[in-house]
Amino acid sequence: MGNSIFGKHPLTVYRLTKSDQAALPGIVEPVDAGLQRMAFRSIAELVDRRSVGFVTLENHRQTEFGPHNVTFGEYHAFGLRIDERKIPPAALKEAIAEACEEELRKRKERDPEAAPFLTKERKRELRDQVYLRMLAKLPPVPKVVDVVWNHVTGMLFVCEKSENTLKTIENMVLPLAGPGFEMHRLQVEDFIPGLDMVAKPSPGCEFLTWLYHRRDVDRVYDFGDLNFEAAIEDRIEIGSTGESVKAVAKSDDFPEIDAGLKAGKYVTRASVRMENDGRVFTLDVSGALFPVGTVETPEVHKPRDMEEFPGAVIEAAA
Repeated sequence: MGNSIFGKHPLTVYRLTKSDQAALPGIVEPVDAGLQRMAFRSIAELVDRRSVGFVTLENHRQTEFGPHNVTFGEYHAFGLRIDERKIPPAALKEAIAEACEEELRKRKERDPEAAPFLTKERKRELRDQVYLRMLAKLPPVPKVVDVVWNHVTGMLFVCEKSENTLKTIENMVLPLAGPGFEMHRLQVEDFIPGLDMVAKPSPGCEFLTWLYHRRDVDRVYDFGDLNFEAAIEDRIEIGSTGESVKAVAKSDDFPEIDAGLKAGKYVTRASVRMENDGRVFTLDVSGALFPVGTVETPEVHKPRDMEEFPGAVIEAAA
């Protein structure tokens, strides 16, 4: 991952909650034991199409887990690795057609009176043979998703936006928490309960528009016990039904945005800067459903002493 373990990543936020039927404390296995049980298994020497499992956050080839590389204060940090072989559909179709033609040619050589077609069963056999042969020649393509879980608050931060990958993560992470737990994907109303959910435009656009209008006033906000400064950055999109305007500026001067808002448009997407104690986080936020498109955290450079690395990551980026 280079010299900085966190760069600019997509982000999805969950909250883990438990019902009255959740397992009692002490019954649930330690998180590092659960990660070890579902650790990633390489398919480099196999013909399997897909492999999913957990790896350590600092080394995506490391599958030995313990408190020293999983738990940092109230945070659990790890990665989910997905290795997959994908055959291009057009290439597979062409290879199957060639195999069928070759089969018919050989059959014609053996028996000139043979039928000039293949049965469905034989076509299926040839397809399976071609598929496995092509699969064996392809190296698996790795994908790693970083996950940070605050086991005190139940907040779970996943560096991913793909719906299919998020479903895989949900199926893999829930067993770590134990029986009776549920994962809820958070939206804007979960962070700002007083926001009018009936108002139009969408709550996310409403929030971004409100934040834009506050750029010349106090930018310090309270979020529980945390105080932070939030402000619209230099990239803004505004719009209404059927039209939109984009603007990029290096100052707080957005004349075209101001004109559009006065005409009834609203902020639909913006770069939002959040700062706390000198730590700067930049988020690319869409107002449609209020997802955070990406999050850019403070850089954490790998020190020479590797034993200090995991703690530095969590302290600066969590």
